[in-house]
Amino acid sequence: WSRSRSPGRGGQCKYIQPTGLQGLVPDWPEECRRSRPYRVEANRQLVDNESYGVWGTAQWDVGSVGPIDELSFKSITSWREQNSRFRSDSDGTASRLIELAQTGNGPVGGYPGSARQISQEIQVNGQALDERLVFVGGYFYFTETADSGQIVDINLGSFKRVTRNLLDVNNWNWAFYGQGTFAATEWLSLTGGIRYSEEKKGLSALNLPINAETGEALPVPPLTDGASDAIFS
Repeated sequence: WSRSRSPGRGGQCKYIQPTGLQGLVPDWPEECRRSRPYRVEANRQLVDNESYGVWGTAQWDVGSVGPIDELSFKSITSWREQNSRFRSDSDGTASRLIELAQTGNGPVGGYPGSARQISQEIQVNGQALDERLVFVGGYFYFTETADSGQIVDINLGSFKRVTRNLLDVNNWNWAFYGQGTFAATEWLSLTGGIRYSEEKKGLSALNLPINAETGEALPVPPLTDGASDAIFS
């Protein structure tokens, strides 16, 4: 188990030249000039990552079975999870123009991200033909899931928008494999192997406008000409 938590030192806004942002937020250049380095101007920043899991190896030494010597089975198992929270003041000023949150606090706090990885491997090892043939075979499986619900709070004068960005990940792969080494002579060994595997990667992303006071999703207008949606995996 491990955890890393930092409130952050804040950033500093640097004003270089006029931009279109001034039209939406006339006071922004002055707010930017008042920004100081390593100071949180609007809200407390946060980076909080937690990780934990268990893993282990179990082995069963069978011994000799028929023509096979030194037969053994091995199981390698791993399970890990991660939870993450963060909050960021992206513009670095007291105006709170753009804020990102994934803490789970309040209607516009989003919800923490989480991830899980599970793997399992079964191995078979042995020898045959008076130890001239050494072989290994097995099966491997891995699965990974993750999700997050980040809130993007934009407050640019007359343009105000709060969105919830939902992300869902679902990956898995598995494989069978085998390998053998045959000592043909004292100075020559032949090695051959085979492996078959399948893999899937899935990603789902959804951006929803929400009510800043309640956190509930707002109605989404239908797609117009020239717009499209897509789902892939």
